[in-house]
Amino acid sequence: MPLRLPLPLRYLLQASGPTAGRVLLLSLLFQGLHRVLGEQLPHLPLKVPLVLGGALLLLLALATRRATSRWRVARCSWGSIVCDARGLVLQFANLVPLAARDHSAAGSALRTLAYRQMAWGYCLGRSLRGLDPLATLAPYLSAGELAGLRGHTNKPLALLALHAAQLRALTEQHVLHPVQAAQLEATVGRLRAAMFRVQRLRRTAPAEFTAWRWGYGSAYLLLAALSLSLVPAIGLWEMPVLLLTAAGLFGLARTTRARHDPFGHQPSHRPITVLARTVTQALREVLWETEPPQPAAVYE
Repeated sequence: MPLRLPLPLRYLLQASGPTAGRVLLLSLLFQGLHRVLGEQLPHLPLKVPLVLGGALLLLLALATRRATSRWRVARCSWGSIVCDARGLVLQFANLVPLAARDHSAAGSALRTLAYRQMAWGYCLGRSLRGLDPLATLAPYLSAGELAGLRGHTNKPLALLALHAAQLRALTEQHVLHPVQAAQLEATVGRLRAAMFRVQRLRRTAPAEFTAWRWGYGSAYLLLAALSLSLVPAIGLWEMPVLLLTAAGLFGLARTTRARHDPFGHQPSHRPITVLARTVTQALREVLWETEPPQPAAVYE
């Protein structure tokens, strides 16, 4: 998530280091050509790089707006996931009578549902980050459920399917009224819709990165045109001007690109593991667990 902290020097060096080296080589190339060719070097009016720069900045502004929109969708989707995950277990605890919870058919239904919902948050977060979704689920699921998940490609969706199967079984056993089951299934449906939204954002991220390659090529074309225009006019002062222009341009582009995929490991990405742990703590309080086992360590 975005933090109100000054940018660290390490981040600035990582963002501008390789680019500054390429831009410096480009500047030295045109400086050498100017010394060798002199007046034979084609003269490019300054208006040409200004027009190219204006067009590139317009495209960068549109990309920044789109990246911010994707990040906002990810934020709202995870906000609804956190609310509905806690609401599902609270609904179940309120709708199932206390006498039914002690019945043999539904003795551990509330705990099973709550722990499966805890596992769903970690499973979805790890799948979005390209990690093993089942690596941290052993404390929350039974051995049978874990074995069944291994055969599914979309494991978070399989966990929601287990929710639906449990609600259907409790309805058939007359533990839940059909109207109550419909309310719970509506909450599961909202969780499923939010899951599909964040998964779609994750799947479309590689296509966005392909478009960025063309943007970087256009930026280097702009810098080459700017260097060709400034070398005859200001000589060696062209180097710092070109480096500062490249630093601002590529720095903004790197920050915008990082927000196109909101589920990575950068400070600007969503802290999905922290959110899943928050849900876990809230659900354990619903179960009145005073000293629950600690979840397995995962990346924040």
